[in-house]
Amino acid sequence: MDNVVSVSCDGETAAIKTDGSLWTWGTSASGDSAPTKLMDGVAAVSCGDGYVVGDTSGYTNGFTIIVKTDGSVLAYGENDKGQLGNGVMSNTVNKTTPVKISFSATSTASNAVKIDTGNTLTVKAGKTYQFKLTADSKPTFVSGNSKVFTVTYKGHTGNNYFYQVKAVGKAGQGTGFYLNSYKTPVTVAMISKSQ
Repeated sequence: MDNVVSVSCDGETAAIKTDGSLWTWGTSASGDSAPTKLMDGVAAVSCGDGYVVGDTSGYTNGFTIIVKTDGSVLAYGENDKGQLGNGVMSNTVNKTTPVKISFSATSTASNAVKIDTGNTLTVKAGKTYQFKLTADSKPTFVSGNSKVFTVTYKGHTGNNYFYQVKAVGKAGQGTGFYLNSYKTPVTVAMISKSQ
């Protein structure tokens, strides 16, 4: 395959070509073993439990999230944890073709976390979370203690910049997160026991 700009692989492989087309093959891509063109106009794709924007590196746990160039979000694959965003959590509601995820301005997904920078965020040990920052240019976003939380820049779409935060410390540890050169944390996170 030529002209590929981004690839994700593990159980399923997904590739974005320079023309914006998405090609997939493997376990959650309708079971095809040869590359199959799935759609055009793709800006980013994530396979698995990370939300990756701008590239396709990720973990495949039987599902794929797609961000199209028009900003729409689609998902397909396994749905045992509700990862397809259709309000259902069931292995019997798996999708072999991408389904558009609808967003409502008046409701929030049950597992979404909205934080107020005045409150402490509690996260589970060993888990990975996605932070979205909206800014005119790429902000610097760092953990106050990299032995408690690691922060990895994942990419951006428009003025939205995405950072992956992983709780690598132990239950009871916490630290602040800092934006650009601010000396005061924009939020504080504590690690709870992983369940």
